[in-house]
Amino acid sequence: MACTDLTLRDLWVAALTRTSEEAAGHFELKCKQFRRLCKERGLKTWPHRQLCAFGNLMLSPSLDSNERAFIEDLLIRAPTGGLDLDANQYKRVKQLKVRMYRHDMNLSRRSHPSSTNISTTIRLIP
Repeated sequence: MACTDLTLRDLWVAALTRTSEEAAGHFELKCKQFRRLCKERGLKTWPHRQLCAFGNLMLSPSLDSNERAFIEDLLIRAPTGGLDLDANQYKRVKQLKVRMYRHDMNLSRRSHPSSTNISTTIRLIP
């Protein structure tokens, strides 16, 4: 595919699975040329990490169906409008990320055997 044929949607599809360097190689461009092309097409920054974070958020068991629908709606609108969130959306996403983080931390504390018996472990050290 020639670089002049690339659309914003093509770039978004590449961002789902590739870092910017990998995507540049996939489209047979140098990184600098690729970044310039992305900016010309309307992508200010490469959204791979942000999309991965939203994907992890969608998989979190701490979210209910309404919150998943909210994140899904953001991702559906992203290829045309980008991931530029307004203040309310940003605040809501941040709250969801904090809740997911706390939920994951609680699970890891419960599942780690040494965290429950830390006092007995300390006594056993000579």
